[in-house]
Amino acid sequence: MLYLPWANCPCCDVVSARDTLETALLALPPRARADLRVIVDRLDGELLRRTLAEPLPPAGPWWHQRLREQ
Repeated sequence: MLYLPWANCPCCDVVSARDTLETALLALPPRARADLRVIVDRLDGELLRRTLAEPLPPAGPWWHQRLREQ
């Protein structure tokens, strides 16, 4: 898949899930944050690899600035 599909519910939405991961990263103590960061960085790399940058990106974190299927 090249583009992120629009999910019918927030629990299935990649962007919403990435928002939740970011919230967790900010809330965790340093050791746990570092462990989770390793996993999230791999997932972020895959998300970047499989998507394209939005030509007119909305404000917000980079994962909100990837193209979505209509």
